[in-house]
Amino acid sequence: AGESVPTIEEVISELEKSEVVYGIDKDEIARAIGDRKWDVTIKAAQGVLPQKGKDASFEYCFETSAQHHPEQDADGRIDYRNLGFIQNVKEGDTLAKKIPATDGSPGIGVNGKEFAAVKGRDFPFKVGSNTKLSDDGLSLIATASGAIVYKGGTVSVSDVVNIDKDIDFNTGNIETTGSVRIRGEIKTGFTIKAGGNVEVGGNVEDAKIIAEGN
Repeated sequence: AGESVPTIEEVISELEKSEVVYGIDKDEIARAIGDRKWDVTIKAAQGVLPQKGKDASFEYCFETSAQHHPEQDADGRIDYRNLGFIQNVKEGDTLAKKIPATDGSPGIGVNGKEFAAVKGRDFPFKVGSNTKLSDDGLSLIATASGAIVYKGGTVSVSDVVNIDKDIDFNTGNIETTGSVRIRGEIKTGFTIKAGGNVEVGGNVEDAKIIAEGN
């Protein structure tokens, strides 16, 4: 009885004397006063944590998965000879785009002082053969026509594709804007189409070969 109950303003004034000036929770203070929580710790103020920026990332303009799937037409028929084994590009095509790292957002302590944000990490392009960076450094461009080679995060363009296996249902038909060297055989019913030369180390069965070169 007779105890003095502080006002919200008095509590805030005491907080300010202790350099607590930001993120003061008036509702929590009011509840503590109303419940007579004199010896209980409450969260009277809360700052804002700094937010780390997003790391740089890449968007590829081709299929990076090693899986090759058969084509399906509008009638639902599946062609197991067309698996897209080779992905072709022309000189000047964009191979990949870079999304730059962001700066993040600063934090603020209960004393009103700002904490610096942590910028996201930057990652450079892995520039492979027959590719170059755009002037702004945010795109990877093909400097030659050919097949995309993607390995270990590096994107290259090869004007000669080497296939160390038979051309069958595991590879599907082969079409490339450059040349192609096939170590194995070309099985019956499959087609090879090349903008350059075609070299075959094994036998050619009842297959079709179309070459703009030799």
